[in-house]
Amino acid sequence: MSTINTASIPKLTSRNYSQWSFIIEPFLTEAGIDITSDNGIPEGKEGTALRIIRSSVSDEAIPFIKEIKGAKATWDRLNEKFGQTDQEGRFTNLLQFFSIQKKPNENIAAFVNRAHCIYNVINATSVKREDNVRDQFEITEVHLIVAILNGLPAEIRTSILRRLDRSRLTFAVLDLSIQEYDFEQRIGSKESPIDVSSSEKKKNWKSKKKLANQQQQNTNSAPFCKKCKRKGHLTKDCRPNLPITSK
Repeated sequence: MSTINTASIPKLTSRNYSQWSFIIEPFLTEAGIDITSDNGIPEGKEGTALRIIRSSVSDEAIPFIKEIKGAKATWDRLNEKFGQTDQEGRFTNLLQFFSIQKKPNENIAAFVNRAHCIYNVINATSVKREDNVRDQFEITEVHLIVAILNGLPAEIRTSILRRLDRSRLTFAVLDLSIQEYDFEQRIGSKESPIDVSSSEKKKNWKSKKKLANQQQQNTNSAPFCKKCKRKGHLTKDCRPNLPITSK
């Protein structure tokens, strides 16, 4: 039987449970294990499930599971510890979500992905209650759309809103409109990356050329004596022993 390589699974911490569980579940499924099922781990799969889970947690999580022997119990304990938050944590996540803004140098696609990740974290995380009942709180797709549009610069938001079909406004439709806008900006832009050193060299060359032209004009405009054939004075001022001066 082939060994499943878990190197690509991120280590579980207190900050990435949603991402971690999303990535690790397909590895368990590949091994024939439905870890979320209440039917238990299939016979002969307990060791494999436990190895996959234990090898993908950080040192932060180990103290909470080191005494647990079963894979399902380990999974449930990690969910209880890292897959839930308190009211303060929920408020922090919501505040971050509804105040998200595109950074000046951030790609639009990266901004949308960042907003969508926070959205997924909020919806994947339940809130701890004193009666131990899971309080699952979800924000809707409309909230996601509004947060993304509100986080875009005004000129970009206005342009995207013009092309949106609001009668069937979904995240997929918004994402497509943003991709179209981004593509048009890339194709229509005449700007290209500037080589600073080349730009400075060109600027200096133009300055030197302009100075040379001015000096040439000054030289050509100097007075010329037809008698001695020299520059610096007029014929009427020419004297045999007059020192030659230039301006």
